[in-house]
Parts: sequence; C-alpha cells; structure tokens
Amino acid sequence: MAITPLPDPPSRADPSGFSDRADEFLGALPLFAEQVNETATAMQAAAVTAINAPGTSASSTTSLAIGTGSKTLTLAETGKAFAIGQFVIIARTAAPTTYLHGQITAYNSGTGVMTVSVGKTGGSGTYAAWTISLSLPQIALALSGNDEVTGPVRFAVQVRVGGDLLLDGASPSIQFGTSGLWTWAPATNAMAIGTSDKSAHRIYIDPSGQVNVHGQRGSQGNIQASGALRVLASFVGGYAISTYDVNNYTAVQFVRDVGGVAQQTGSITVSETGVSYNTSSDYRLKENLQPLAGAVERVLAVPARRFSFIGSADRIVDGFLAHEVAEAVPEAVQGQKDAMVDIGRATPPPQPAPIVDVRQDKAPVGWAWSATGEQDGEPVGTATPPVAPAPLAGIPQTQCPPGWSWTKTGEVEAYQSIDQAKLVPVLWAAVQELAVEVAALRAQLGAPA
Repeated sequence: MAITPLPDPPSRADPSGFSDRADEFLGALPLFAEQVNETATAMQAAAVTAINAPGTSASSTTSLAIGTGSKTLTLAETGKAFAIGQFVIIARTAAPTTYLHGQITAYNSGTGVMTVSVGKTGGSGTYAAWTISLSLPQIALALSGNDEVTGPVRFAVQVRVGGDLLLDGASPSIQFGTSGLWTWAPATNAMAIGTSDKSAHRIYIDPSGQVNVHGQRGSQGNIQASGALRVLASFVGGYAISTYDVNNYTAVQFVRDVGGVAQQTGSITVSETGVSYNTSSDYRLKENLQPLAGAVERVLAVPARRFSFIGSADRIVDGFLAHEVAEAVPEAVQGQKDAMVDIGRATPPPQPAPIVDVRQDKAPVGWAWSATGEQDGEPVGTATPPVAPAPLAGIPQTQCPPGWSWTKTGEVEAYQSIDQAKLVPVLWAAVQELAVEVAALRAQLGAPA
C-alpha cells in the first residue's frame, strides 16, 4: 500500500508560517498512521511466514563489530532464499540482545555472502557467532485500535501524521532523546516540555494559552535568550516588545498592533553617553491639535511634596501623590485611588488513586512502582502517582493555575503609579504662560524686553 508523504513540519526558522505548517502537519498524521499500520500488518504477516521458513534462517561465523554502516558476512549455509531489500536482524547467538539490524543491499545465495546496511544496533563488542533472521523495517508499527507499544518507538526518518496526534492516558508523553526532554499533557488542552522526572517543566502552555518558561507550573518562570528576543502581537490591539542589537543603538522597541499594522509606540535607545526613553511623537500620528491653556492653574493645583517611602524612612525624596496628580493630568496616572485586589489560596486537584496489581511497564509514566506479587508468572505491583504540588497562597484569582480551585482569603492594596514624564507638557505650557505675563509686566513698567 502506498504511504502518503507528510507535509513539511513546522520550523522555528519560519515563525510566520509556524502555525499553518503545524496545523497541516498534525492534520496529516492520522492518515499516515493508518497507512503505516496497514502496510506494517501486511509486512508482519509476511515476515512471520518467512521467519518460520528454513529458507530465511541462517547462521554465520564471520567476525563482526557492533556498529552502524555497511557490514558483510558469509552465511554458514548456502542456497538460502534471502533477497536484496529485505530487512534482517543479525543477533549474537549466545546473547540475542546484542544485534545488528538493517537492510540487505547485496546477497549471493551460491556463496552465502551477504551485505547489510545496518541502521540499528544493540550492545557492543566484536563477535563471530550469529543467527540471521528476517525482520520488519524499524519504522513499521503494527498498531490498530487500542494496541499499545510498551517500549520506546524510534524513527530514523522524518515522520508525517495525516490527522490528529492523540496523547492519552494518565500521564501521556513524548520523549526527545534517550534521556532528554519530554512533552506531555498535564491537563486538557495543555502541553508541557520538561525533564524526564517531570518535577519541573521547561515550557508550559496552559489551557488558556498562557506560556510559562523555565519554572514550576503555577509559578512565574524566566525567559532567557542569548540573542534577540522578539514577542510579536497576533491580534488587533495587542502589544509587543522587541530587542535589537545594541550596536544599532536600539535596545528595546515597543510596538502596538493597530488595525493589523505594527506601529511603533516607543523605544529605549543607547548612545555613547547615556540612555533615552522615547515615546512616539510624530505629527503624522496626531490630530485635533489645540493650544494647551490654563497650564499654570493645573500646576498650582498639584502640590509638590517631600516625603519618604514606608520602609525607607531615612531617605527623603521629592515627588507627588498619584491621586492628586490625577486631578490635573489624569493620563500620567495608572490605577485608582484606594483600590484593592482580592487574593486567595490555590489548591491543586486531587491526585488519582494508586493502581494496584499492575505490571511495571503498564504503570503511567512518572509514577512510582513497587512490586507486590505475581500474576500469570509476571511481577505486578502498585503504581503511585507523583506527590501533588503544594498549594499556592496569597495569589490573585487570575494567577490560579488551570484546573486548580481558588478560595479568597483576603485582599491587598493595589497601588497607583505615575509617569512623571507626562507632566512635562503642562510644565512647559506653564512656563510659556508665565513668560507672556512677564513680558507684559515688563512692557507696563517700561523695562527692556
């Protein structure tokens, strides 16, 4: 049966097309799996028949070293019915877990000389007593319905899936590398990537689409980048921040998505002598221009004060109170006077109950297993789920991890903040107003301008 090739997989090198290519790739997986299963089933049936036939079972005393690549050996028996293109396993007779697996590239039935392109091995060393048998290609998986693979599945080539890729079970996961990272589904519509013991994740995407990098689920992680860090908005009204090479003098650029068009709203730039914090002010971005009148009255309405912050009583500074500034220059203040925010306790969902009388290879990934006896000659035991994470106290409900319960325990003050740079236009206008008054007074007094 022909197997439909999978489309190109998504790549971080093409961020703009990542989502579309991911959707196409994952959408093709079911058809691929179905076709592979049908092909593998047919090949398995043929292989079982061939393996049991004397014509495709042989031995060899050729000295071979365990390793991949082209291997040539001479069969002890001639006239065998092997054929170029078949897959064989060359297993050490005394220890079959030491083996070479690959495809026959050359074979002479008269002399018994066979060449195999080895792609998979087990064990190590050099030996001279082998048993040769037909085998399935390494990629073949004879799966259907709810069949299970109890050992690792490895693909030496690109894998394409024509439909949905389902991770199911108590702790479904995909491992990258023999001892590397895992991808698993800790909650419905969520995905996490982390170490094999799953005690922490490298990346966690919760069901709402929030991304946490390098931290425990439910906690705030860190994002580290050795090069430029670029967070791009994908929706109207979204915000983005982008870092650039400091050699180009732009350290951070702030961008707002306006009607699907990226519009820069500000930046932080550096020079040989200092740092500038810039806000967009191009005349082409503005309309409804009017003179700023009454600036002196607005300045006089806001008292400038000297004070210390609680916790730094010995340090007196100059400044303002945010709610007083809000009366005169509201755009300079964030938050509301005397605002409060609810906080509470987040509790993780109950852990599943232990599973008794289960084989170790059937225990969910990440669960502890301890033997308790035997059934049908097989050891069985109890599988225990991982220890539940500790509850989180004193967090707003918006920070409650997905699937956890949240209970209000109190409230805390939500403080106002001020952008003092937004006071400059009012101060500037006040100076201009005062300058006009001074000039008028000078004229009345006959003083030179």
